[in-house]
Amino acid sequence: MRKLGESTSESADWLNEEEVGAWSFHKDEPVTELPFDLVEGIEPEDHLDIAEDLYNQSAGLQMGLR
Repeated sequence: MRKLGESTSESADWLNEEEVGAWSFHKDEPVTELPFDLVEGIEPEDHLDIAEDLYNQSAGLQMGLR
């Protein structure tokens, strides 16, 4: 059985910690890396606002199809 980080071939079967990240993209602003907390995870400040806007757009489109 392989241990985490070991590979049976030349290429790795998964990403290393250094190869994974979360990034914030905003129009006309530099891209920034979001900090990750092992307990809290990732929670961008504007995530709930964006999720609510997307939900409202989706609901509006669905209502227009009826």
